[in-house]
Amino acid sequence: MKQRYVLTSFIQTDLSRFKDYIWLLTFIYDNSFSATQTLRKLNEAQKRGVKVCLMIDDINNRADKSLKTELIHNGALVYSLNPVIPYFTSFNFSRELFRRHHEKVFIADDVAIIGSANITDEYSGPVYGSDDYMDLNIILKNLCTSKVRNFFREIADHYKHRLDKQVSNEEIITRYDELYKESIFNIPKLSLLKAHPPHIEQIQDFVIQNIDSAQESIRIIQPYYYPIKRFESVLLKALQRGVKVELVTAGKRHTSVYAPLKNSILLNEMLKNGLDVYEIHDKLLHMKMYQFDDKIYTAGSFF
Repeated sequence: MKQRYVLTSFIQTDLSRFKDYIWLLTFIYDNSFSATQTLRKLNEAQKRGVKVCLMIDDINNRADKSLKTELIHNGALVYSLNPVIPYFTSFNFSRELFRRHHEKVFIADDVAIIGSANITDEYSGPVYGSDDYMDLNIILKNLCTSKVRNFFREIADHYKHRLDKQVSNEEIITRYDELYKESIFNIPKLSLLKAHPPHIEQIQDFVIQNIDSAQESIRIIQPYYYPIKRFESVLLKALQRGVKVELVTAGKRHTSVYAPLKNSILLNEMLKNGLDVYEIHDKLLHMKMYQFDDKIYTAGSFF
């Protein structure tokens, strides 16, 4: 695990060492300094022959247009995922409109980064941005990279996008899996979980299952807590059977819809049952992490 602003700092300083491909998916990409510098680095990589694929959720795609155009002109694949305008022009407000891509995932050659930081100044730390948010990102080298590549393939296949201009998605995944084999010391219990409710709920199911089976301790970092019956019922049962449960959450929230909600009210029932709560006030907490019995850990961008 690396410092919370690892994604943008990694891209600014380490991108030059990759030689075959760079794929990046993010929920928010704006036109701030760190974001435009990242586009410049991706352009440099594409110019030297690295195959770049950039995916941004359409609802938060505010990346610099001229740099995106340059990136495409240089041969990169750039996608705005699940565009919202067609839903409005066709008056088709289906559930698919809300299939937003909250993932923040990067992979290049044999290195993957999974975490919670978007590509903006606010998420980029004191060196490349304003350091407003507290995030957690994990770097994986030769670990779980095949699963990360397949994750990108699933996203691309869903929207009928290409990961490579010359060959099919299946072929390029097979090629990179063969070229960048995972370490013989790969951790067999390392998993990449996904969620797109209501169809895919691997993350929710995993977290709830481990809350339900915890015997000694549960530690949670969750910035925007609000009561979810399915989640809170198993957490209350854990407290009532003597499991020590600790929650680190945001004392201040950046989103107006969350701002007036007080943790003392939202967590009232669990506080009465022994929940320990720690609020972060000096920065905007944004990371999401769970730890069960000091044995099982999760980190990512959602729950």
